[in-house]
Amino acid sequence: MLTSLVVSIVKACTRFASLVVVIALILAIAAGYYTARNFTINTDINTLISPDLDWRKRDNQFGEAFDRDRTILAVVEAPTPELTSAAAAVLGRKLAGDSKHFESVQPLGSGEFFEKNGLLFLPAAEVGQLVGQFESAAPLIEIMAGDPRCAD
Repeated sequence: MLTSLVVSIVKACTRFASLVVVIALILAIAAGYYTARNFTINTDINTLISPDLDWRKRDNQFGEAFDRDRTILAVVEAPTPELTSAAAAVLGRKLAGDSKHFESVQPLGSGEFFEKNGLLFLPAAEVGQLVGQFESAAPLIEIMAGDPRCAD
């Protein structure tokens, strides 16, 4: 049954070959036109996910709070850490005085967060050294913890 159907289609196509080619060309042009008019690709990843989702709303708020398009990061290098700190402080003071070009100036690694969590950003070797110092001070800390006069 299927074989006879395929044979009859092939016979009809060979008998009317020029008509089949014209119809195929018309269909190809129509398909190309339809595709060009109706299919688009949007490469903006921010529009791929609905902005109404809770996490997307929070992500948009985060993006507005930390406007990375308007943030400038200045890297200061010097032969020693002390000179680097001094140069960064001078640069920060000069830029903070220029309110025409800069809304705010904040040295990287400063502020309340870094005062509380600064150890998180030290190199592993320095953290190990500090932990070793804390371990060597453990007996003194235990004595102080057991002394009721130190509780106040």
